[in-house]
Amino acid sequence: MKRDQDILALRPNIDLNSGNTIKPVEKFQNQCLRPILKIQHDLLVKRFSEDPQTLKSGFSHKNPLAMQTYISSRVKNDTRLQKEFIGMITGLMTVAEFDDYLLQKQEIDRRILTMLSARIIDGLVPKQEISVEL
Repeated sequence: MKRDQDILALRPNIDLNSGNTIKPVEKFQNQCLRPILKIQHDLLVKRFSEDPQTLKSGFSHKNPLAMQTYISSRVKNDTRLQKEFIGMITGLMTVAEFDDYLLQKQEIDRRILTMLSARIIDGLVPKQEISVEL
């Protein structure tokens, strides 16, 4: 299918040293989910940061630890947001990948949300410098 070829051509190549003993779901994660999350990174971060609930929470005024906690909590507990993010990921799957996704939907959704939370944290939470006094 032309659509599948176009989608695969868009994805960045991610080199992961994965041994011969990886589970099929880990292979799916590495070959499908990670490249999609990478290409969608800026959009996912923007969507979270512009969410009305995030804006109302005073997110930008929180300290880094509170930001991280807030992101993790929202991604874990807000089903509306979860469905939207999962749709943003599954929409860039090929038909065959989507068939595989449906076979393990619950496990793959959990993996998507875990990786998504980490990406949003990396994109929005300022890195703190560690000062060491000698």
